[in-house]
Amino acid sequence: MKFFVSVLAVAMAFGVQAQKAAQVTAYNYMKDGELIKAYEEITKAEKNEKTGSDAKTYYYKGQILMGMAASPDVEKRTYVEDPLQAGVDAWKKCLKLDVKDKYSTDIKRSIPQMENMIVNQGVEMYNKEAFEQAYEAFKTANVLAGVLDQKDSLAIFNAAISAEKAGMKKEAIDMFQMSAEINYQAEESITAMARLYKELGDDAKAQETLKMGREMFPNNQAMIIDELNFYLAAEKFDEAAKNLELALQNDANNEILYFALGVAYENLGNIDKATTAYNKALELKPDYFDPAYNLGAMVYNIGVELNNEANGLDYRTKGKQIDALNAKANEKFKEAVKLLEVAHEIDPEDKNTISSLTQIYVRLGMNEKYKEMKAKL
Repeated sequence: MKFFVSVLAVAMAFGVQAQKAAQVTAYNYMKDGELIKAYEEITKAEKNEKTGSDAKTYYYKGQILMGMAASPDVEKRTYVEDPLQAGVDAWKKCLKLDVKDKYSTDIKRSIPQMENMIVNQGVEMYNKEAFEQAYEAFKTANVLAGVLDQKDSLAIFNAAISAEKAGMKKEAIDMFQMSAEINYQAEESITAMARLYKELGDDAKAQETLKMGREMFPNNQAMIIDELNFYLAAEKFDEAAKNLELALQNDANNEILYFALGVAYENLGNIDKATTAYNKALELKPDYFDPAYNLGAMVYNIGVELNNEANGLDYRTKGKQIDALNAKANEKFKEAVKLLEVAHEIDPEDKNTISSLTQIYVRLGMNEKYKEMKAKL
């Protein structure tokens, strides 16, 4: 808090009006820097029948508390719980009681000055990568804005960013939440909150935050992708496919989205849509290994299923059906070979592709290619 001393000292420089006993004593102690004694005296004035409803009492109380908040002395700074907020509350009460505007002008003039000075301090700390101090500065600027029942949106958002950079995840979430609530950089704030909740291991809260954000901003690409990742991890492929279809409306040339859509549809058993999605990904990026391999592996697995189905039948009664299934299986294996060979060309070192090709070459009696591929394992 040391770097607030010169800033909040502005609060000590207001004009002096006519005073009553406890108020006078409190003011004198404050002027001499005896802030604890000043606070004790102003508390007496606050409890007094006459001065307890006097705007001046809370005018001085605010000054004293601001001085405590800015004090480098630990005893003074901690004598009252959250002296900064208490000072804000005192000044707000002063403004409410000050029907003749004896003190309001000073307060209303000084608050923006103090905010601006503290924000500048925050920027300076941020540029020095003193992120925790920057967070404190920006947060303080917003607290001061509360005297005038305002929110300093820029200070709030900057406090959130500073807290995140300082590794203060919970504090960052609180500030991003505040930023979203006042609709300042709301999309970025909600995305950041979800990310931070995930980093803290609270996946439920992260999903809840993304759901809220998606309702507010249904076309936000970052939120769509983040929510998609949760669905894929939880094997909620139907929800994943819906999210991806929506994402592609905004980014129709994104090969990664098409690949993910292929994965979702393949897991849903919709082979036609999976094939279309994988092919679209390859159309957009011909050297994209993942859809190339998945497409080949998917076709190969269909061949295996047909082959297994044939093996489960009695040839004496189902001979023609078995031959038909084996013929279909071989067609799938031939199709899979071409697809997996494309994947192998893209990434010649991938062991899964090499292993899959080795098995298919055996099935199709392609001995020379089998030996060549086997040597690569």
